[in-house]
Amino acid sequence: MNLPSLGRRVIWCKYGGFYAGQNLHGMFDCFVEEHCDSCEFNEPQPDEWECTTGWMIKHNANPEFEKVLHNFYNAV
Repeated sequence: MNLPSLGRRVIWCKYGGFYAGQNLHGMFDCFVEEHCDSCEFNEPQPDEWECTTGWMIKHNANPEFEKVLHNFYNAV
């Protein structure tokens, strides 16, 4: 089955800002072009990097990210 996801996707960087939408690939490309390409803090992941559940849990628990999400969902 090839079911689309209707959930929101978010991209957040403490240097670049916050994007929210449903098309993660499109959002990511725009975000990188607008923020990452010229960012002095840009450090791409190593080639062997994999997104794991543990990595997601750790990064989702960032207090700054939690505040951004709280503000976003309370504004909607």
